[in-house]
Formats: sequence, C-alpha cells, structure tokens
Amino acid sequence: MRKRKLGIGAMVLYLPLALLLGCQSNPKIQFEPLSIEHYNAAPSARSAARIALQQLGVRYRWGGTSPKGFDCSGLVQYAYARAGITVPRTALQQQQYTHPVSTHELRTGDLVFFNIQGNTISHVGIYLSGSHFVHAHMNGRWVIVESLNNPYWQHLLLSVGLISHPQQASAKLPSGATWQDTSI
Repeated sequence: MRKRKLGIGAMVLYLPLALLLGCQSNPKIQFEPLSIEHYNAAPSARSAARIALQQLGVRYRWGGTSPKGFDCSGLVQYAYARAGITVPRTALQQQQYTHPVSTHELRTGDLVFFNIQGNTISHVGIYLSGSHFVHAHMNGRWVIVESLNNPYWQHLLLSVGLISHPQQASAKLPSGATWQDTSI
C-alpha cells in the first residue's frame, strides 16, 4: 500500500477532525461551528466517515476500490462496505440510492455529489462535519479532505444525499431486486 506521508502541519489540521468523529460522547468538541444534527448521524455513517479518513494519503487510481488506490466512488463503496453497508459502484448509481437532503441538513457520512466533467453526477465524497468532506480526486492525486466552502466545490455541488440502512434503501431498488442483488 503506497501512502503519502503527511507532515506535521497536515496532522495538526486533521487531528481535530479525527477527534470530532471519534469522540461522540462530547459534542462540545468543535473546530468549526456545527449543528447538533451532525451528532445524530447513523453509527454506520459515522463509521464510514472514519474509515474514509483512515485512507488519507492513499493514491488516486481510476477504477480503484482498495487501499492500493481509490477513485471517488470506490472510496465511498469501500468505506461503507467496511461499515457494513453495501452501496453501488459509480457516483451516479450512489446518488440514485440516496435520500436527498438539503445542504443545511448534512450529517457526518452523507454523500456530496458534484459535476466536474460537464455532465451530471461525476464525483462523490463523504461529508465529515464543519463543511468538510473526504474524497479521492484525480487532480489531487490521493485521498484528501477539502471544504465545501471552497468556491470551486460550491460551484460544482449538485446534490447531497443520505445513505440509508439497506432495508430502507431497498425501497429504491427495481421491482423484485434486493440490495445484495445490485451490480457493483
């Protein structure tokens, strides 16, 4: 596994975020103003966010779905699978399997979808908190954390969605299909 070594500055930046996600018993720990809604995220969603954060520095690889290299939707699929939730493979499929929420309702583990290639959904990340999300971006060359407050991402943001528990999400599957039947 090739990981980019993070310097002291990066660790100082990411440590408060890791503490925020790992310390659910003390909602007073904040590095940016947060709504209490962030602490109401499903345990599997918080777990997926933590797992995605553990991949910081892993190289971007088109079609990648493992710590050997991730593309954006591969990172989402990997993190959610390790958290016990099976999600589809592509960003567009992932967007279709979410329940839409407004940007004001974002919680840790929700998915954020972008248009970066001139078509509809072409990129996805996992929302963390405080307007930050983790993603594998080909231009970034590895898994990184960025802010939705960045004008670049604000301009490209198309939708946000909540990944449901598989029994709830199966209502969105084609007639007769089960969540495990989905082609990933």
